[in-house]
Amino acid sequence: MYQYDVETFMCACDRKGLAAKTMKSYEQTLRLFGQFLSVREIERTEEVKRVHIESYIDYLQKRGKYTVCAIDAPANSNNPENRSDYEKKYRPRPSTTICGT
Repeated sequence: MYQYDVETFMCACDRKGLAAKTMKSYEQTLRLFGQFLSVREIERTEEVKRVHIESYIDYLQKRGKYTVCAIDAPANSNNPENRSDYEKKYRPRPSTTICGT
C-alpha cells in the first residue's frame, strides 16, 4: 500500500540523517500526493503511473501554494495568507530527486 511505502521511505531518509525540516517537507509532500491518489482510488504504489504524476503536477500548478493541508488541522492555523508567496503558482524544478534516489 502507498502509506506503507511512504513510511518505509521516511525511515530510509531518517537513516540517512536528513534534516528534520527536510523530512517534514518530504512527508507533507508525499501525504498530499497520497490524498490526490486516494481520490482517484489508487491505493498501491505499483498503480501509480507517469500520467498520475503529471496530473498531480498540473493540479499543483493550478491550485497555488499553501492552499491545501495534509493533516486535519485547520489549514490556516499558521496564517499562510501572510506569506509573500501565498497562492503563487507552483513551478516545478528541472530534475528533482527525493532522498538521493
